[in-house]
Amino acid sequence: MLSTPFVIMLTKRKKECIIVINQNNINRFNPIMDMLDFFDRIETGLKTEFEGKQLACISKLVFYCGVQAKEIPELRIRDVIGKDGEILRKINIKGAKEINLNGAAFEAVREYVAELRKRRPSLTQGQKRLFPGYPNVDKLKRDWKRFGTDCRSIKEAGYFHYRHSERRKGTSDALINKKGAEQLRVTTRQFRAVVTGNKIPAGVPIDNRCVDEIMRLYGQAERLNKSAPNAAESAHSIMDEFEECLNRIRSDEVREKYEGLRFRFEELLRHYLK
Repeated sequence: MLSTPFVIMLTKRKKECIIVINQNNINRFNPIMDMLDFFDRIETGLKTEFEGKQLACISKLVFYCGVQAKEIPELRIRDVIGKDGEILRKINIKGAKEINLNGAAFEAVREYVAELRKRRPSLTQGQKRLFPGYPNVDKLKRDWKRFGTDCRSIKEAGYFHYRHSERRKGTSDALINKKGAEQLRVTTRQFRAVVTGNKIPAGVPIDNRCVDEIMRLYGQAERLNKSAPNAAESAHSIMDEFEECLNRIRSDEVREKYEGLRFRFEELLRHYLK
């Protein structure tokens, strides 16, 4: 329950507007409500118009087709333009599911390529990168971060958009889950988990493994043979592994909880950590 209102700030065409969100209007703010506006803001929110058009097209591929961030730098002009010069409906990705350009995604790529042909024809040769401004994932992540989002958020908003669109057509949820998973390039189980709110939070499986490993190490520390010739070496190894596991935990809350075990490790191994 939202007890007090809070404020978000949206920027469009270099103008800022304040939106106060409270209990009366919180339900209006869902993952897809401002997505089309978001695409528009991207086009005008970077240093150059060309950068903005690239990021907007990339974001639409993520939103409508489930393209992964790591796949973007690998895409080439030849992947989307056929021998006759027309935009292809399907993009083959080595070692991954093909990308199906549905209506909105097809139109986004068509407009982007037309812009390339008009303004920078030298970049439309087959072996050239489809998005020359994004040769690596890091730059892509940085630019998304400027708009307060990331690949996962855009992609999962696309799941909701797909379900919403299909429900308006009267499509059954079972078929939506199946076809939506195919379009967004995930399993039916993953798609259904996101749209029904049953998704496991990011990082939980990794955190669980780290916690299990920490408890295993704690058991080793308790059972360490003090008379063994390599006891000191084993003690230092246990502490090093403990610190490594701790650093891999993604949740701040979980990490803080298990940081409290450090003094217990040090107490058990104090004779060997000098």
